[in-house]
Amino acid sequence: MLRRGGRGNDGERSIGETKPGELAVECIACPQPGVNLPDGWHNAPSSMKFLYALFLAFDACFRLKRKHISSWNIDPSLQDGWAYFVEHKPYMDWVKKMETQKEMSTCTGLAALDHANTKYNEGYADTGKAGGLCARHEILWKNGMGATQVGEKYANSDFIVASILRHISILLIIIFSYDIVCQWSKKLINRLKNLPPMVRLNLALRAVKFVIPKLHILGHLISCQAKFSLSFTAGAGQTDAESIERLWSGLGGVSTSIKEMGPGSHQDTLEDHIGYWNWNKVINMGDLLKKRLTKAVAEYQRHYDSWVEFTQGQKKHALKWKVMVDEFEAGVSEFNPYAQNVSGKLAEEVRRAGTEDAAGNDDNEEDLPDLETSPGEFLYFGLEIEHQQRELRQDISAGKNPTNKQLTAMLDRRTKLTRKIRRFRALQLAYMPVALHIIATLPQTQTQLNVEEVPLYLPSRLSDDQRKSDLCRPCLPEMELRLRDGQLNQYLNQLRQALLVKQRMFLYKKRNARNQGPTTRSRDMLARQDKKVQLAATAYQEAWNAKKLLVGGDESLVGWRQLLREHIVCMEDLDEAEQKKVKAMKRKKNEAERRILNGENPVTSSGPIFLASKTLGKRYCKRINLLKEKGNVCH
Repeated sequence: MLRRGGRGNDGERSIGETKPGELAVECIACPQPGVNLPDGWHNAPSSMKFLYALFLAFDACFRLKRKHISSWNIDPSLQDGWAYFVEHKPYMDWVKKMETQKEMSTCTGLAALDHANTKYNEGYADTGKAGGLCARHEILWKNGMGATQVGEKYANSDFIVASILRHISILLIIIFSYDIVCQWSKKLINRLKNLPPMVRLNLALRAVKFVIPKLHILGHLISCQAKFSLSFTAGAGQTDAESIERLWSGLGGVSTSIKEMGPGSHQDTLEDHIGYWNWNKVINMGDLLKKRLTKAVAEYQRHYDSWVEFTQGQKKHALKWKVMVDEFEAGVSEFNPYAQNVSGKLAEEVRRAGTEDAAGNDDNEEDLPDLETSPGEFLYFGLEIEHQQRELRQDISAGKNPTNKQLTAMLDRRTKLTRKIRRFRALQLAYMPVALHIIATLPQTQTQLNVEEVPLYLPSRLSDDQRKSDLCRPCLPEMELRLRDGQLNQYLNQLRQALLVKQRMFLYKKRNARNQGPTTRSRDMLARQDKKVQLAATAYQEAWNAKKLLVGGDESLVGWRQLLREHIVCMEDLDEAEQKKVKAMKRKKNEAERRILNGENPVTSSGPIFLASKTLGKRYCKRINLLKEKGNVCH
């Protein structure tokens, strides 16, 4: 490595004077001031600064282990700190100093930290390696790798990241990718300030954007997906930042043999393989960048046309949306326009209703029922029962041939629901006894129902006269109206999320499920997800119907669109959608040709099958004119 690094015949410096990372093969495409950047690049306008951003991907691999064999004094590295690994002594001193550090992730569904910190490590000096590379070209940074002892501790990651950053110009914008960055980035600046002097940095002086790789982010909370998504990061393009995983895959073949080596041999062997990996990436970079450029040029026009078409269809909102996005990306606004509105609006309306009842109630204290439940809580309790009835109905209808265990569970749920309805009826006697009067006048056939079919008679089920009578609290209809708004917001967000998950499951099944076993399991998962979709859709439509009744049946006053069956569709890949569109046009064209040749009218009650005069050509013009004369074709 010394010879290949240009240090074999250096007459000015000795081998011992080799600088940290000097033997590493560097990326020739990543931005380096004074090397491949134009003069005045740092003064580029804000809209062009993304061109000079450096993408750094960091991760840990627990396959590159090393057993407790030999020691550093007996088997040291021949090139410690000169290539890809951090300097051994200061790194190990720091790790030992921070060995009591504990940190657990409370976010990611993949549980990377939780799993790593409890991972089997007995008998191993190194449980894996952590490293960072350029996310776009997959070349490991100099001094960008270090060993992990017990899992993926922050102390290890902090030191290695700081070791990489000392080789990067402080003027460069860095987009930093890490699968646990939502937890690791917290208090990072304070942790970096406590590092040893050789790698100590003040990250506050740098422009850094934290992101999560596109595959790993799917296991995180919705809030993390909105905040750390590469898809919502200006200048990221189609970078997936999963390149570090491809490095681990490339080094996986040597993992079995190096685990039996001493520390120095283990490190030097890994550095040889990494150097070969980096060199191959560099010599093949011309073909790679040419391929990416060709693909980008071909895709640009298609995406631009789609953007123009979408903007034209949203003229009322497009400008406002653009301002929101620009302000968020520039850091002017903290409001994230990409985040889904999953705020607890329903719970907020309940709290608001309860507060208003306590603060602004005009009733005398003598008239209040001897109950701790407020009118808002009473209505919310009714909505909870309504939703449980909906879930029970769906589960019963889905079980065609229930087992004895399922029947027992169903009976138990019905019993619990019956008790809740009894409690609700007691509250109804205090707040809206008119509902109990209605129930008392019903025929027996309408009262002997299963508990999931029993109507609760909330204010929306009453007539206008009944809501205005003295037997119903006057505040209840207005409260229910606001609660229904909260329900509509909540169920619409649930429906969107359920459809998004269903689409991902379907895509996974299509690409990965083979043979009977995996295919059956994938179908079961899709069926369970489809139940969630149907439940959210049913809940939304029932809430919409209830609000419609509360506003007197006028749909224009509801404020929410009615949900129809054709609205419940998953997002499609653009290519698949385009193919379906072409096939649909071909079918219409064939049907129009068939109708014209048979002397039939190509215009149906639902509209013209196809614009025959523009698309079918001169071949059919005479036939169309004859049909027009006979009155068989609409002008």
